[in-house]
Amino acid sequence: GHAYTAGLEPLYFIARTGAPLTMRLMLAPLSPSDPEPLTAVKARIVATFLDVLAARLAWNPKARRRRALVTGLVQIVEQMRTRTPDTLALFLAAQLARLAPTFAENPEFGLGSARKGDLHAILARMSAYADFKLHARDNYPLYEVRQGNNGFEVEPLLPAQIALPGTQREWLANLVLVPKTTVRSFLDAPVEQRLEKLAQQEGNAFNRLVGGARDAPLTNFDSSLDTPFPILTKANAAKDLAARQSALISLAERIWDPQRIIDACEG
Repeated sequence: GHAYTAGLEPLYFIARTGAPLTMRLMLAPLSPSDPEPLTAVKARIVATFLDVLAARLAWNPKARRRRALVTGLVQIVEQMRTRTPDTLALFLAAQLARLAPTFAENPEFGLGSARKGDLHAILARMSAYADFKLHARDNYPLYEVRQGNNGFEVEPLLPAQIALPGTQREWLANLVLVPKTTVRSFLDAPVEQRLEKLAQQEGNAFNRLVGGARDAPLTNFDSSLDTPFPILTKANAAKDLAARQSALISLAERIWDPQRIIDACEG
């Protein structure tokens, strides 16, 4: 398997997600005469593009099944050849809008429209992003584990006894990553205790934020986001979940920002 290596994270992500036409796209801009540093930059640019594309497609599964997607990617392959890194990055960033919808275009994203594995991966990336911003450490390999005693499960945030309108119960806003060792005690607890357990999860900044913890570092992180996270309350569960879904969409737009493709030119 591929090792999770600093500076090569996008290559790891696309190896796990299996973006469409990965190998053809990765090889398209390369030339046998490219020196190794240039090859590495081009590979990083394309891998970052595929990482953003794969996340958008996971969030919008209907787009993943469109024949037009594969046709569009084949056309891109032809147009990638002989490009320099800067023109390659600008070109690929510009293609995203026509290939896959943004996260905001599927506001009800959750169990009703996505595979549980995709939901797990997205929550793992969000957890790792919060950890990195707050503690300068990347815990993604920890959160992505699904098997064994060290694995994590995707579980509902609110218990079934709390009535929610429409499809809200299936939204990403009502899902959270829980360590397998604590799943049973988490599911057996009422909503107040579930939130408290999340708020007290040492080391997982994202879950602590979801649970309502607001120490100074978390408050600063929350205020730095385009859409801050609401503190979930039982009395206003539906309203708070809707606000939380908006915050998650905003966070996804930041993690998978097309600007990352352009930034990949410089490492």
